[in-house]
Amino acid sequence: LLSGEGRAAAAFEVVAGAATRALGLAEEALRMLPADVRPAFWGLAVPRIYLSRLARAGFNPFDEALQAGMRQTYPLALQMKVLKARLLRQ
Repeated sequence: LLSGEGRAAAAFEVVAGAATRALGLAEEALRMLPADVRPAFWGLAVPRIYLSRLARAGFNPFDEALQAGMRQTYPLALQMKVLKARLLRQ
């Protein structure tokens, strides 16, 4: 499992599939919340990005490009969510 390659990738793929389904349910439930509560859940943008990139990395969570990309993406993704929310309120 620590290599992230070979048979380990299949295990990570199964976990990623379960996470994707759970994230979808959370996003669906979020739509039912009042708009003024939704900003508390901006962090949900990051798992969606991570799961997509994990798939592109062959479900290897130790892939260097994946790790580097996520270190840059996390703060940017949250900033974009805040900006989008502010623009849509006007």
